[in-house]
Amino acid sequence: MTELAAAPVIAGPSGRDEVPLIETRNLTKHFKVGGNLSRRRLHAVDNVNLVIHRKEIVALVGESGSGKSTIARLLAQVYRPSGGEIRYQGRPLSARRSRRDILAYRSDVQLAQPGVPRVARHHARPQAAPPGAQPGTAAGRGRAGGHRGGPDPGRGHPRPVPA
Repeated sequence: MTELAAAPVIAGPSGRDEVPLIETRNLTKHFKVGGNLSRRRLHAVDNVNLVIHRKEIVALVGESGSGKSTIARLLAQVYRPSGGEIRYQGRPLSARRSRRDILAYRSDVQLAQPGVPRVARHHARPQAAPPGAQPGTAAGRGRAGGHRGGPDPGRGHPRPVPA
């Protein structure tokens, strides 16, 4: 059983000592390359240490292939680390199991990629068209058919989301 170390207290942007919102310790991600029998690994990220305090905005900048997207995906939990750990509010992310803890993390850590519009999506139950409405008309589409919002393919911008 591994003993959890106390979170370091580091001066944040306010100048006060505070526990970091997110901290990585020796964060590492290696990808398997080749077929099932291959032992080759691509070292995408090796031993990254990062400290982010509440109310800080962080931008990762680097050359193509330097691991920016991999770090972002590790923090967003799209990938699992090959090594090291991610800490959230002083506790290892791997120790957070409750739904409340997971939702709190996901509300604080969001992956935002350039060129991808962030559009509010409403998931409503389909509703039947009004009586006498013709299919294919505005009245006949209602929420049961047609486009429900989100990116409009071919136009490069989102369509309005129906109320």
